[in-house]
Amino acid sequence: TLGKVSADADVLVLAVVNAAQVESVLFGPGNAAAAMQPGGVVVVCSTVGPDFARTTGTRLAEAGLLMLDAPMSGGTLRAADGTLSIMAAGPDAAFAKAQPVLDALAANVYRMGAEHGLGSMMKLVNQLMAGSHIAVACEAMAYGARAGLDPVEDAHFTRALQGEFQRHKAAALTRANGAWDEARDSWQSYRRGGGIKGLLRLEEQVSSRFGAQARLLSAAYDSANRALRVHTLLSAAPSAERLALQRQIASEMALQRRSLQELSMVLDPAVLDSKLGLLAPAPPDTQAPASHRVRMEGKHE
Repeated sequence: TLGKVSADADVLVLAVVNAAQVESVLFGPGNAAAAMQPGGVVVVCSTVGPDFARTTGTRLAEAGLLMLDAPMSGGTLRAADGTLSIMAAGPDAAFAKAQPVLDALAANVYRMGAEHGLGSMMKLVNQLMAGSHIAVACEAMAYGARAGLDPVEDAHFTRALQGEFQRHKAAALTRANGAWDEARDSWQSYRRGGGIKGLLRLEEQVSSRFGAQARLLSAAYDSANRALRVHTLLSAAPSAERLALQRQIASEMALQRRSLQELSMVLDPAVLDSKLGLLAPAPPDTQAPASHRVRMEGKHE
């Protein structure tokens, strides 16, 4: 179980999808923070906001634990061969204790400072730079076209920008391929674990098994949708196999949300909200907490 793993770990590395899943692992159903021994180090590699990183570091310190705010970059291939780049921030004591783990994960560990949040801020800067390069290349092409250059007929204009655009397109597709691989791996793990069946949904608490399965499904859903967005923006169609994968995952996510929402009159509202919260966010018009829907429906009955 997560509690057993955490209790035995001097260094716990979190590489989950988002802040909600970090919260769930450390302080929610996973409760890893309570299970760890004082002086242990939590390395948060998820991409989260700087404020969340700072708050999490404070909460862990109050529990007697150290933290490194350490988002990573490099994708699936670099993760497989241990050559990721990590942008880390935290106290010297945390670095000293976690250094062997960081060395095994990454080819480059950049120390951003002692203050939690600086690592996450660097990751945001990194993502901003990557995205802005693509945007600038597109703006340059549009500017030239408005000035009278023909991007189809003018070979010099096309050559001047094509190389840069193709480099960024290739890099974006490489990241998308990594996201597809992550989606496939999480989906296969979810299926091997038996999915989320009726008895798991009906449990009167959020069990560790439900949490693990929900996190796998959410990871698959987020990764597949992220990859598909890249293909859509670049007008580069993914393979039929990958499209089928994305549709299977989306269908399963919709089924799980709908099945849980149908239990609104059976489960305790707080438990139901917690279970729904472990799933990747629904579209904006369906994000109201289940407990709110129950109370509103009750007023109309």
